[in-house]
Amino acid sequence: MLFSNREAVEIGLRELCPDSSNEVSLEIMMTQNKVKGKITLFWYNFAYHALIDKYNDEELMRYGTNFEIFSKENIKNQLKRISNPVYSKNAFIYHLGSNLIKHKYGEPPSVKDFRYLLVNPILPSDLI
Repeated sequence: MLFSNREAVEIGLRELCPDSSNEVSLEIMMTQNKVKGKITLFWYNFAYHALIDKYNDEELMRYGTNFEIFSKENIKNQLKRISNPVYSKNAFIYHLGSNLIKHKYGEPPSVKDFRYLLVNPILPSDLI
């Protein structure tokens, strides 16, 4: 959350892959990083269909595999997690909390704001 897509890729290359000749271009990696960020939105939608729209397992399997990103095994594992009452709440809370933080502090938040969020107790009502 603290770094832009470009900064995250540059840090990853510098720290994890010092020989950048082994990697694709920075632009391609930035695009991949953006896509990875959208995966949580997919799982949020998946949980929404399961818990709010009351899709059955067959409908969820069809929805999940329609994008050709995740295997049936991945979708089945997600179905198991969503049936757990503790996890099902987290599927919504994390996504909604991230949106509140982005709305209040921007994307990415400044280092000062990010530190403030880490150090101080924050209630959702403080972000509205």
